Amino acid sequence: MPVDTVWVVAEITESGPSSITQELLSKARSIATNVAAIAWGPDTASHAAALGEYGATKVYDVGDVGETLPGVPVAGAIAALIEGGDTPDALLVPASYDGRDVAGRLSAKLDRPVLTNVVGLSENGGLSSEHTLFGGTVAATAHFTGEGPQIFVVRAKSFTAEPGGGGAAEVVSAPAPAAVRPGRPRSPRATSRSAPARSSTRPP
Repeated sequence: MPVDTVWVVAEITESGPSSITQELLSKARSIATNVAAIAWGPDTASHAAALGEYGATKVYDVGDVGETLPGVPVAGAIAALIEGGDTPDALLVPASYDGRDVAGRLSAKLDRPVLTNVVGLSENGGLSSEHTLFGGTVAATAHFTGEGPQIFVVRAKSFTAEPGGGGAAEVVSAPAPAAVRPGRPRSPRATSRSAPARSSTRPP
């Protein structure tokens, strides 16, 4: 089946989309008709133009997760979109700490497998992934046979980041479900206790 829609988990830095996000969007643009990004942070809308330049036509904005690690809220937001009927053919995830966390949690929520350490993707009526084994001496190819979405965790520098000249992506609010939404930081509590004073004077 040809690939229609690919989502990319987009990591945003202070200067804009990370280099691996640009790489994944560029690859998604070359294999799919529709490309969307999943992003989070306090001001995702300000990066819509940069994400669109690399191929995203839509950005699902999870919102500000504060100091919380993004794995739980981002995976929860993606799962909610998919369970609501908005399902991509494939999801490309950066092989970063946060990306692997999102992929693992999403896999558990959706009961779908994950292909990791991906270094290449090809489309021929469906997606096949390329992997290197034993220090790069052996190449392997894999593909999914079950129900989607197909989740691929991709290593950095696997693809070339190429701007496509697209316009700013449409920003759609996609907050995490209330059950997994990050709460307010807890007030610090004093946990130390004063130890009783001990006399260092020896008895006569």
